[in-house]
Amino acid sequence: MYRLHLVILNKESKGFLTQSSWVNYFTECSDHIDESLQNLLDFIYFSSREESRAFDVKEKYFTSLMMEYSNRVEVENFLSKLKRSRGLQAGEQMLEKFLSVSTEQQILLDPQARGQRFFENQKLLDDLSDNKVLKTMSELGLSLSLRNYGRAKRKIKKLILFDSYRYLFDLGPALFSEDQKIEEFEEKIVEIIRQSYQQIDDKPLVQMWVYHLSSVFNIEAFNKLKSDLNADWSLSRMRRMLKNHRYGPPFVSFWYDILSGRTTDSELFSFVRQSTLSNHRNLVDMSSYNDWIFLFFYPSDEEFRDVVHRRMNHLLTRKDDLYFNYLMILLSQRSELRDIFASSDNQFKEAYFQLRRSFYLKMLSSGRGIDYAVFNLIKMGEYRDSFLWKYVYFY
Repeated sequence: MYRLHLVILNKESKGFLTQSSWVNYFTECSDHIDESLQNLLDFIYFSSREESRAFDVKEKYFTSLMMEYSNRVEVENFLSKLKRSRGLQAGEQMLEKFLSVSTEQQILLDPQARGQRFFENQKLLDDLSDNKVLKTMSELGLSLSLRNYGRAKRKIKKLILFDSYRYLFDLGPALFSEDQKIEEFEEKIVEIIRQSYQQIDDKPLVQMWVYHLSSVFNIEAFNKLKSDLNADWSLSRMRRMLKNHRYGPPFVSFWYDILSGRTTDSELFSFVRQSTLSNHRNLVDMSSYNDWIFLFFYPSDEEFRDVVHRRMNHLLTRKDDLYFNYLMILLSQRSELRDIFASSDNQFKEAYFQLRRSFYLKMLSSGRGIDYAVFNLIKMGEYRDSFLWKYVYFY
Protein backbone atom coordinates (compact mmCIF):
# COMPACT_ATOMS: atom_id res chain seq x y z
CA MET A 1 0.00 0.00 0.00
CA TYR A 2 2.85 2.33 0.75
CA ARG A 3 4.95 1.64 -2.34
CA LEU A 4 6.13 4.66 -4.29
CA HIS A 5 4.48 3.80 -7.59
CA LEU A 6 1.10 3.53 -5.81
CA VAL A 7 1.55 7.05 -4.49
CA ILE A 8 2.31 8.24 -8.03
CA LEU A 9 -0.84 6.55 -9.32
CA ASN A 10 -2.85 8.22 -6.56
CA LYS A 11 -1.34 11.54 -7.59
CA GLU A 12 -2.61 11.04 -11.15
CA SER A 13 -6.17 10.61 -9.91
CA LYS A 14 -6.41 14.43 -9.46
CA GLY A 15 -7.88 15.56 -6.19
CA PHE A 16 -6.76 12.63 -4.08
CA LEU A 17 -4.01 14.62 -2.39
CA THR A 18 -6.09 17.62 -1.40
CA GLN A 19 -4.84 19.81 1.39
CA SER A 20 -7.45 18.50 3.82
CA SER A 21 -6.65 14.83 3.22
CA TRP A 22 -2.89 15.18 2.96
CA VAL A 23 -2.04 15.41 6.65
CA ASN A 24 -4.00 12.28 7.54
CA TYR A 25 -2.59 10.34 4.57
CA PHE A 26 0.99 11.42 5.21
CA THR A 27 0.73 10.61 8.93
CA GLU A 28 -0.63 7.17 8.12
CA CYS A 29 2.22 6.51 5.67
CA SER A 30 5.08 8.06 7.62
CA ASP A 31 5.57 5.10 9.94
CA HIS A 32 6.03 2.75 6.98
CA ILE A 33 8.39 4.64 4.66
CA ASP A 34 11.93 5.96 4.83
CA GLU A 35 12.87 9.62 5.03
CA SER A 36 13.73 10.05 1.35
CA LEU A 37 10.33 8.73 0.30
CA GLN A 38 8.63 11.03 2.81
CA ASN A 39 10.42 13.93 1.12
CA LEU A 40 9.13 12.80 -2.26
CA LEU A 41 5.57 12.48 -0.91
CA ASP A 42 5.88 15.99 0.47
CA PHE A 43 7.02 17.19 -2.95
CA ILE A 44 4.04 15.48 -4.59
CA TYR A 45 1.77 17.24 -2.13
CA PHE A 46 3.18 20.58 -3.20
CA SER A 47 2.57 19.58 -6.80
CA SER A 48 -1.10 18.73 -6.19
CA ARG A 49 -2.53 21.96 -4.78
CA GLU A 50 -5.66 23.00 -6.73
CA GLU A 51 -4.39 26.51 -7.47
CA SER A 52 -1.04 25.28 -8.78
CA ARG A 53 0.47 25.80 -12.22
CA ALA A 54 2.34 23.29 -14.38
CA PHE A 55 6.08 23.05 -13.94
CA ASP A 56 8.28 20.55 -15.74
CA VAL A 57 10.86 19.17 -13.30
CA LYS A 58 12.73 17.23 -15.96
CA GLU A 59 10.95 16.69 -19.26
CA LYS A 60 13.29 13.94 -20.40
CA TYR A 61 12.30 11.58 -17.60
CA PHE A 62 9.03 12.95 -16.19
CA THR A 63 6.89 13.86 -19.18
CA SER A 64 4.12 11.67 -17.76
CA LEU A 65 4.57 13.00 -14.22
CA MET A 66 4.24 16.78 -14.59
CA MET A 67 4.88 18.33 -11.21
CA GLU A 68 2.63 21.27 -10.33
CA TYR A 69 2.75 23.65 -7.43
CA SER A 70 1.49 27.06 -6.42
CA ASN A 71 4.19 28.39 -4.13
CA ARG A 72 7.45 28.36 -6.10
CA VAL A 73 9.45 29.84 -3.24
CA GLU A 74 8.11 27.25 -0.79
CA VAL A 75 9.13 24.35 -3.01
CA GLU A 76 12.50 25.87 -3.92
CA ASN A 77 13.28 26.20 -0.22
CA PHE A 78 12.24 22.60 0.28
CA LEU A 79 14.48 21.34 -2.53
CA SER A 80 17.35 23.55 -1.37
CA LYS A 81 17.16 21.94 2.06
CA LEU A 82 17.27 18.49 0.50
CA LYS A 83 20.27 19.38 -1.62
CA ARG A 84 22.19 20.61 1.37
CA SER A 85 21.38 17.46 3.30
CA ARG A 86 22.54 15.22 0.44
CA GLY A 87 25.77 17.07 -0.29
CA LEU A 88 24.90 18.51 -3.68
CA GLN A 89 26.35 21.82 -2.60
CA ALA A 90 29.83 20.38 -2.98
CA GLY A 91 29.23 19.75 -6.68
CA GLU A 92 27.70 23.17 -7.21
CA GLN A 93 30.61 24.84 -5.44
CA MET A 94 33.09 23.02 -7.68
CA LEU A 95 31.24 24.29 -10.74
CA GLU A 96 31.28 27.85 -9.40
CA LYS A 97 35.03 27.64 -8.89
CA PHE A 98 35.53 26.44 -12.45
CA LEU A 99 33.33 29.24 -13.80
CA SER A 100 35.46 31.76 -11.89
CA VAL A 101 38.62 30.81 -13.83
CA SER A 102 39.87 33.66 -16.02
CA THR A 103 41.84 33.12 -19.24
CA GLU A 104 42.85 36.78 -19.51
CA GLN A 105 46.60 37.20 -19.58
CA GLN A 106 48.12 38.49 -16.37
CA ILE A 107 51.58 40.02 -16.26
CA LEU A 108 52.64 40.17 -12.63
CA LEU A 109 56.09 41.66 -12.17
CA ASP A 110 55.90 42.05 -8.42
CA PRO A 111 57.19 38.85 -6.72
CA GLN A 112 54.69 39.21 -3.88
CA ALA A 113 51.78 39.50 -6.34
CA ARG A 114 53.02 36.42 -8.24
CA GLY A 115 53.24 34.50 -4.98
CA GLN A 116 49.72 35.53 -3.98
CA ARG A 117 48.33 34.54 -7.38
CA PHE A 118 50.08 31.17 -7.20
CA PHE A 119 48.57 30.54 -3.77
CA GLU A 120 45.05 31.48 -4.97
CA ASN A 121 45.34 29.27 -8.04
CA GLN A 122 46.62 26.34 -6.02
CA LYS A 123 43.75 26.69 -3.54
CA LEU A 124 41.23 26.64 -6.39
CA LEU A 125 42.80 23.54 -7.93
CA ASP A 126 42.93 21.76 -4.57
CA ASP A 127 39.19 22.38 -4.18
CA LEU A 128 38.62 20.74 -7.58
CA SER A 129 40.81 17.70 -6.92
CA ASP A 130 37.81 15.31 -6.81
CA ASN A 131 36.71 16.29 -10.31
CA LYS A 132 39.35 15.51 -12.94
CA VAL A 133 37.51 17.20 -15.82
CA LEU A 134 36.88 20.51 -14.05
CA LYS A 135 40.35 20.54 -12.51
CA THR A 136 42.11 19.91 -15.83
CA MET A 137 40.02 22.54 -17.65
CA SER A 138 40.77 25.00 -14.84
CA GLU A 139 44.48 24.23 -15.07
CA LEU A 140 44.30 24.94 -18.80
CA GLY A 141 42.56 28.27 -18.25
CA LEU A 142 45.05 29.34 -15.60
CA SER A 143 47.98 28.27 -17.78
CA LEU A 144 46.67 30.45 -20.60
CA SER A 145 46.30 33.42 -18.25
CA LEU A 146 49.92 33.04 -17.14
CA ARG A 147 51.11 32.40 -20.74
CA ASN A 148 52.50 29.01 -19.77
CA TYR A 149 51.77 27.45 -23.15
CA GLY A 150 53.81 24.31 -22.62
CA ARG A 151 51.68 23.43 -19.61
CA ALA A 152 48.52 24.43 -21.49
CA LYS A 153 49.31 21.93 -24.27
CA ARG A 154 49.86 19.16 -21.72
CA LYS A 155 46.42 19.86 -20.26
CA ILE A 156 44.77 19.79 -23.69
CA LYS A 157 46.40 16.42 -24.38
CA LYS A 158 44.95 15.13 -21.12
CA LEU A 159 41.47 16.43 -21.99
CA ILE A 160 41.63 14.64 -25.36
CA LEU A 161 42.47 11.41 -23.53
CA PHE A 162 39.38 11.71 -21.30
CA ASP A 163 36.74 9.48 -22.86
CA SER A 164 32.96 9.78 -22.64
CA TYR A 165 32.87 7.80 -19.37
CA ARG A 166 35.24 10.24 -17.68
CA TYR A 167 32.94 13.11 -18.67
CA LEU A 168 29.89 11.09 -17.65
CA PHE A 169 31.21 10.44 -14.15
CA ASP A 170 32.58 13.96 -13.52
CA LEU A 171 29.87 16.11 -15.10
CA GLY A 172 26.81 14.61 -13.43
CA PRO A 173 23.60 16.41 -12.43
CA ALA A 174 25.05 17.25 -9.01
CA LEU A 175 26.94 20.08 -10.74
CA PHE A 176 24.00 21.58 -12.58
CA SER A 177 21.09 22.54 -10.35
CA GLU A 178 19.85 25.06 -12.92
CA ASP A 179 19.74 25.20 -16.73
CA GLN A 180 21.52 28.55 -16.48
CA LYS A 181 24.55 26.77 -15.02
CA ILE A 182 24.71 24.45 -18.02
CA GLU A 183 24.75 27.46 -20.34
CA GLU A 184 27.46 29.16 -18.27
CA PHE A 185 29.49 25.95 -18.34
CA GLU A 186 29.28 25.73 -22.12
CA GLU A 187 30.22 29.40 -22.49
CA LYS A 188 33.26 28.95 -20.25
CA ILE A 189 34.51 25.97 -22.26
CA VAL A 190 34.00 27.89 -25.52
CA GLU A 191 35.98 30.79 -24.05
CA ILE A 192 38.86 28.49 -23.04
CA ILE A 193 38.89 26.79 -26.45
CA ARG A 194 38.96 30.06 -28.40
CA GLN A 195 41.75 31.42 -26.21
CA SER A 196 43.68 28.19 -26.68
CA TYR A 197 43.34 28.36 -30.45
CA GLN A 198 44.49 31.99 -30.51
CA GLN A 199 47.43 31.64 -28.14
CA ILE A 200 48.85 28.12 -28.58
CA ASP A 201 51.10 27.38 -31.55
CA ASP A 202 49.70 23.86 -32.01
CA LYS A 203 46.44 24.29 -33.95
CA PRO A 204 45.94 20.56 -34.75
CA LEU A 205 46.03 19.72 -31.04
CA VAL A 206 43.31 22.26 -30.22
CA GLN A 207 41.29 21.04 -33.22
CA MET A 208 41.49 17.48 -31.88
CA TRP A 209 40.10 18.64 -28.55
CA VAL A 210 37.24 20.51 -30.25
CA TYR A 211 36.42 17.45 -32.36
CA HIS A 212 36.50 15.31 -29.23
CA LEU A 213 34.14 17.59 -27.28
CA SER A 214 31.68 17.82 -30.17
CA SER A 215 31.56 14.02 -30.43
CA VAL A 216 31.14 13.52 -26.67
CA PHE A 217 28.52 16.22 -26.05
CA ASN A 218 27.00 16.80 -29.51
CA ILE A 219 25.72 20.28 -28.62
CA GLU A 220 25.34 23.23 -30.95
CA ALA A 221 28.03 25.40 -29.35
CA PHE A 222 30.75 22.76 -29.78
CA ASN A 223 29.60 21.74 -33.26
CA LYS A 224 29.81 25.38 -34.33
CA LEU A 225 33.31 25.64 -32.87
CA LYS A 226 34.35 22.58 -34.85
CA SER A 227 33.33 24.38 -38.01
CA ASP A 228 34.76 27.77 -36.99
CA LEU A 229 38.17 26.31 -36.12
CA ASN A 230 38.38 24.09 -39.23
CA ALA A 231 38.23 20.93 -37.12
CA ASP A 232 35.56 19.21 -39.21
CA TRP A 233 38.11 16.91 -40.84
CA SER A 234 37.76 14.63 -43.82
CA LEU A 235 38.70 10.96 -43.56
CA SER A 236 41.84 11.54 -45.62
CA ARG A 237 42.94 14.30 -43.20
CA MET A 238 42.37 11.95 -40.27
CA ARG A 239 44.49 9.25 -41.90
CA ARG A 240 47.34 11.72 -42.29
CA MET A 241 47.04 12.67 -38.63
CA LEU A 242 47.17 8.99 -37.61
CA LYS A 243 50.59 8.64 -39.18
CA ASN A 244 51.98 11.62 -37.27
CA HIS A 245 53.85 10.46 -34.16
CA ARG A 246 52.65 13.54 -32.22
CA TYR A 247 48.93 13.15 -32.94
CA GLY A 248 48.44 9.45 -33.70
CA PRO A 249 49.76 6.78 -31.28
CA PRO A 250 49.41 8.80 -28.02
CA PHE A 251 45.65 9.17 -28.61
CA VAL A 252 44.49 5.65 -29.42
CA SER A 253 41.10 6.04 -27.70
CA PHE A 254 40.34 9.33 -29.46
CA TRP A 255 41.00 7.96 -32.92
CA TYR A 256 39.26 4.67 -32.23
CA ASP A 257 36.08 6.51 -31.18
CA ILE A 258 35.88 8.99 -34.05
CA LEU A 259 36.93 6.52 -36.77
CA SER A 260 34.58 3.72 -35.71
CA GLY A 261 32.00 3.41 -38.46
CA ARG A 262 33.97 5.67 -40.83
CA THR A 263 36.59 3.12 -41.84
CA THR A 264 37.00 -0.65 -41.87
CA ASP A 265 37.59 -2.65 -38.71
CA SER A 266 40.79 -4.05 -40.18
CA GLU A 267 42.24 -0.55 -40.68
CA LEU A 268 41.19 0.47 -37.18
CA PHE A 269 42.58 -2.66 -35.51
CA SER A 270 45.81 -2.33 -37.45
CA PHE A 271 46.25 1.23 -36.12
CA VAL A 272 45.66 0.09 -32.51
CA ARG A 273 48.17 -2.77 -32.78
CA GLN A 274 50.84 -0.66 -34.46
CA SER A 275 50.41 2.13 -31.93
CA THR A 276 50.64 -0.09 -28.86
CA LEU A 277 51.34 -3.81 -29.15
CA SER A 278 54.01 -3.39 -31.81
CA ASN A 279 55.95 -0.71 -29.98
CA HIS A 280 57.35 -1.44 -26.53
CA ARG A 281 58.05 2.22 -25.71
CA ASN A 282 54.56 3.35 -26.74
CA LEU A 283 53.06 0.60 -24.59
CA VAL A 284 55.07 1.69 -21.55
CA ASP A 285 54.41 5.41 -22.00
CA MET A 286 50.76 5.49 -23.04
CA SER A 287 48.09 6.96 -20.79
CA SER A 288 45.95 4.80 -18.48
CA TYR A 289 42.94 6.13 -20.38
CA ASN A 290 44.00 3.87 -23.25
CA ASP A 291 44.10 0.72 -21.10
CA TRP A 292 40.65 -0.38 -22.29
CA ILE A 293 42.35 -1.79 -25.41
CA PHE A 294 43.63 -4.77 -23.41
CA LEU A 295 40.12 -6.15 -23.20
CA PHE A 296 40.24 -6.70 -26.99
CA PHE A 297 43.93 -6.59 -27.84
CA TYR A 298 46.12 -8.74 -25.62
CA PRO A 299 49.81 -9.27 -26.46
CA SER A 300 51.16 -12.73 -27.14
CA ASP A 301 54.75 -11.67 -26.51
CA GLU A 302 55.78 -12.37 -22.89
CA GLU A 303 57.76 -9.13 -22.55
CA PHE A 304 54.78 -7.10 -23.70
CA ARG A 305 52.50 -9.02 -21.33
CA ASP A 306 54.75 -8.06 -18.43
CA VAL A 307 54.20 -4.42 -19.34
CA VAL A 308 50.43 -4.95 -19.41
CA HIS A 309 50.55 -6.62 -15.99
CA ARG A 310 52.46 -3.67 -14.55
CA ARG A 311 49.88 -1.34 -16.01
CA MET A 312 47.07 -3.32 -14.38
CA ASN A 313 48.81 -3.13 -11.00
CA HIS A 314 49.04 0.62 -11.48
CA LEU A 315 45.28 0.74 -12.11
CA LEU A 316 44.75 -0.92 -8.74
CA THR A 317 46.32 2.11 -7.06
CA ARG A 318 43.62 4.29 -8.67
CA LYS A 319 40.57 2.15 -7.87
CA ASP A 320 39.06 4.83 -5.60
CA ASP A 321 38.50 6.94 -8.70
CA LEU A 322 35.03 6.06 -10.04
CA TYR A 323 36.24 6.06 -13.63
CA PHE A 324 39.20 3.74 -13.09
CA ASN A 325 37.10 1.47 -10.89
CA TYR A 326 34.70 1.09 -13.82
CA LEU A 327 37.57 0.54 -16.25
CA MET A 328 38.90 -2.28 -14.06
CA ILE A 329 35.47 -3.91 -13.94
CA LEU A 330 35.27 -3.85 -17.74
CA LEU A 331 38.79 -5.25 -18.07
CA SER A 332 37.99 -8.02 -15.59
CA GLN A 333 35.98 -9.73 -18.36
CA ARG A 334 39.34 -11.01 -19.55
CA SER A 335 40.42 -13.77 -17.15
CA GLU A 336 44.14 -12.90 -17.28
CA LEU A 337 43.44 -9.34 -16.12
CA ARG A 338 40.80 -10.41 -13.61
CA ASP A 339 43.34 -12.67 -11.89
CA ILE A 340 45.72 -9.72 -11.48
CA PHE A 341 43.01 -7.57 -9.88
CA ALA A 342 41.71 -10.40 -7.68
CA SER A 343 45.16 -11.05 -6.25
CA SER A 344 45.05 -7.60 -4.61
CA ASP A 345 41.34 -6.86 -4.28
CA ASN A 346 38.79 -9.46 -3.16
CA GLN A 347 35.87 -7.71 -4.85
CA PHE A 348 37.18 -9.00 -8.19
CA LYS A 349 36.62 -12.55 -7.01
CA GLU A 350 32.90 -11.88 -7.34
CA ALA A 351 30.94 -12.66 -10.50
CA TYR A 352 31.10 -10.04 -13.25
CA PHE A 353 27.34 -9.48 -12.95
CA GLN A 354 27.70 -8.67 -9.24
CA LEU A 355 30.66 -6.36 -9.87
CA ARG A 356 28.62 -4.32 -12.32
CA ARG A 357 25.56 -4.25 -10.07
CA SER A 358 27.58 -3.02 -7.08
CA PHE A 359 29.23 -0.36 -9.20
CA TYR A 360 25.96 1.03 -10.58
CA LEU A 361 24.53 1.23 -7.07
CA LYS A 362 27.67 3.12 -6.05
CA MET A 363 27.04 5.54 -8.93
CA LEU A 364 23.54 6.20 -7.64
CA SER A 365 24.89 7.03 -4.20
CA SER A 366 27.52 9.38 -5.63
CA GLY A 367 25.07 11.29 -7.82
CA ARG A 368 27.23 10.68 -10.89
CA GLY A 369 25.80 9.26 -14.10
CA ILE A 370 22.38 8.63 -12.55
CA ASP A 371 20.60 7.94 -15.84
CA TYR A 372 23.36 5.59 -17.01
CA ALA A 373 23.32 3.69 -13.71
CA VAL A 374 19.52 3.31 -13.60
CA PHE A 375 19.39 2.26 -17.25
CA ASN A 376 21.92 -0.50 -16.66
CA LEU A 377 20.36 -1.69 -13.39
CA ILE A 378 16.94 -2.00 -15.02
CA LYS A 379 18.57 -3.72 -18.00
CA MET A 380 20.07 -6.20 -15.51
CA GLY A 381 16.58 -6.88 -14.14
CA GLU A 382 16.76 -4.78 -10.97
CA TYR A 383 14.35 -2.02 -10.10
CA ARG A 384 13.73 -0.25 -6.82
CA ASP A 385 11.29 2.47 -5.85
CA SER A 386 14.22 4.63 -4.78
CA PHE A 387 15.49 4.84 -8.39
CA LEU A 388 12.65 7.21 -9.28
CA TRP A 389 13.44 9.33 -6.26
CA LYS A 390 17.01 9.66 -7.52
CA TYR A 391 15.66 11.19 -10.72
CA VAL A 392 13.40 13.61 -8.89
CA TYR A 393 16.21 14.62 -6.57
CA PHE A 394 19.13 14.99 -8.97
CA TYR A 395 17.28 16.17 -12.06
